Amino acid sequence: MAEAAVGLSPKDEVERLVSSKPDALGIALIIANDYQNQPNNLRYIAGPHKDATKAVSVFESLGTVVYKVLNATAEEMRRSCQAVAQFHYNRKFQWIVVVFSGHGKADGVILGQDGNPIGVQLIVSLFQPECSVQNACIPKIFLFDMCRGEEILGSVLVPRGGSIIKPEVLPKIGNMLIAFSTLSNTRAFESEEGGVWLSRVLKHIGQDENSICDILNDVNKEVNEAYQDPNYKDAGTGKQAVQQPEQISTLHGNVYFLKEAKSRFFNQEEEMMETQDQLQEMSLEAAAKMGNGPTTVSRNSGNSRLNKSLSGHKLKGPSLYHKIHHLLLFNLLPF
Repeated sequence: MAEAAVGLSPKDEVERLVSSKPDALGIALIIANDYQNQPNNLRYIAGPHKDATKAVSVFESLGTVVYKVLNATAEEMRRSCQAVAQFHYNRKFQWIVVVFSGHGKADGVILGQDGNPIGVQLIVSLFQPECSVQNACIPKIFLFDMCRGEEILGSVLVPRGGSIIKPEVLPKIGNMLIAFSTLSNTRAFESEEGGVWLSRVLKHIGQDENSICDILNDVNKEVNEAYQDPNYKDAGTGKQAVQQPEQISTLHGNVYFLKEAKSRFFNQEEEMMETQDQLQEMSLEAAAKMGNGPTTVSRNSGNSRLNKSLSGHKLKGPSLYHKIHHLLLFNLLPF
């Protein structure tokens, strides 16, 4: 991760980070607060900074721009989120991720390093299409690891198939996934590795080839299995600790955090040259068969001549047609 530049506004910092990584597939904003000065009597927690370190490592390995913000006030968190939401990313971007690890409260509130609150709904609203039109087609993934109240979620033995948890209803927001470490009004926990939930999510993102929804479902199961240990108790009350993560998804499709996704638009200059060479070769072969000179296509003539020159040819590689379509769509081929 590029070192943060001193004195830059969040907007300028996002621009600097994105410019420094032109082949990135997406951006991850990672916010972690430890409340070391215990504002408003908030308890110091070491886990968030551990979560942030893991998150940086995971998303950097996936070819992602990483914007790390530690110990941010509520206003600094808002400004950072707004900067990430409103930046105009290129067509290669396949995800925008926001990770928060720290204290939270009931009613959908997370707490800044200064102890001041900011609503989850406010943060998510910054990324809505009406506020971020240019990025409306990019999936947004929100991972919030925090308490959402003071209650200890009780445990009960139920037969397989029994349903004891009613999902929280939130307004739908298009092409987004909002994931919480615990249910509304209940507490989340941390271990020596970081957040019990977030540390597992990050591990799967870095290692799995499953979609983010499948990863979260797998982590739900792992978290439940972890709390089967009778020694896993809340330090303050001595009660058996139980934690139920929750996800609200309006994604328009599956989202995969794969480095291989880079192959589609990894280097448009190299891809354009490679595709041009293959087109020229096929065009010359077609012209030779028809007894004509080399075939050329003007930009204004559309794709009809190009399609004719390609017809009857076995394309080199299954993705060539899609390459041509993409490069023509964005006027990257000089026809």
